[in-house]
Amino acid sequence: MLTFYWTLQALCIALLWNGITSKEPQETSQLLPQNTSSLVNKVHVIPGISDYETVYIESSLRPIKTKLPPREVYTYKKGDFDAIKTALKNMEKEFSELEASNQPAEIIWTKFKTKLINLMEKHIPKKTIRGNKTKKPWIDIQVKAGLREKQII
Repeated sequence: MLTFYWTLQALCIALLWNGITSKEPQETSQLLPQNTSSLVNKVHVIPGISDYETVYIESSLRPIKTKLPPREVYTYKKGDFDAIKTALKNMEKEFSELEASNQPAEIIWTKFKTKLINLMEKHIPKKTIRGNKTKKPWIDIQVKAGLREKQII
């Protein structure tokens, strides 16, 4: 029984119900494996007709699609990398002085990272991406034609 349970865990299958559904103590428990537990709304036990109780499961047939919040991304094609390069060359003296003064590497890294992020904010434009696209890359023209043909039939 335990090796079966470990196999389910290795396959990322959750057990939604692992309880006793019989009034007899020697009976084994009933298992309900499920790989998408987000589709299950309710699981509870109701009294059955015989000695066994019934596991009642209420689940959705389609997964709930959550919209991604809008986020900003850099448009590197429009970035001014020459300005970033010259600014980094100008900061080289400052960072070599920090290294010569035996500053910890973490402090030097933090300063470099903040300056680089500031340069990116200044010289690389951003655009907002909305997460509501429902385009599926595996559906191409041939699959769409097959779907339309199936709907006609």
